[in-house]
Amino acid sequence: MGLMARKAKGRWTATLVLVLLGVTGCGSGAYLLPPHSGGGAIARAYQEAVESHYRSVQGNVQAAVTAEELAIAHDPSWAPAYARLATLFLTLGEPEAALTTAKDAVRVAPKTSLYETNLGKLAASLGQSSLARSAYQRAVELNPGGWSAMDGLAQLDIGSKHYIQAARWLERAMAAGGPEAPTWQIWGSMAQAEGNWSLATRYYHQAEVADPAWWQPHYDLARAALRRHRAAFAGRQLRAALADDPGSSQAWLLLQSLPSALAHWKKHVSGQYPVDGSKTLGA
Repeated sequence: MGLMARKAKGRWTATLVLVLLGVTGCGSGAYLLPPHSGGGAIARAYQEAVESHYRSVQGNVQAAVTAEELAIAHDPSWAPAYARLATLFLTLGEPEAALTTAKDAVRVAPKTSLYETNLGKLAASLGQSSLARSAYQRAVELNPGGWSAMDGLAQLDIGSKHYIQAARWLERAMAAGGPEAPTWQIWGSMAQAEGNWSLATRYYHQAEVADPAWWQPHYDLARAALRRHRAAFAGRQLRAALADDPGSSQAWLLLQSLPSALAHWKKHVSGQYPVDGSKTLGA
């Protein structure tokens, strides 16, 4: 069960904040990440915001975990408690416990598309593609209009470079979902994977229009803007991303490294070396 897995598994960190929690120090000058060389006041302010955000939510999350564990002890067949507990474990940086608890939700409510979709997302985040695919497929079987599960299947196909099949899933998701911002974002990630940054930018913009408050399209648009040397626009997009999610390590790090990131993209454009995910800032 997820309750036992939490105690048996070592804590695995899912976010920058949790990775850097062990850095010692206290007070306004103590950062979860050492100040970046040459970083400006804005970057340092966002860094402190991440730490403050982490401290403010951590106690509440722990209390919520205790409440959900008590609910499950009272009624072990209550699937919503397992589903919520899985999300809480992920917030605490315990994805293995989250995955086990998500499986428990499916076990006690085997005909619920939502719980299968949640399991698929967790499995995919842990690199367990086979488990993720089977969970997503069961979700679609249970709910033929489940666009989120279709999005998940498309992401798995993009990861394995099966772009034609990914496009089919995305088309089905758009027909079922409206389309939703995550579907536009995945279209953009596929165009980006194929090297078509112009098309990717258009898709990311559609995602932004569909959900202006979601951090991911802002971050993606910032990365695309850097390829066109639009550092000011990239900065605005990254600040918008951080307004939605102050704990986004990706957006915070890219904002802090804008000058070096811009120089990096210029090298790509000039052909000094090919685009390589291992060398690309903010990839």
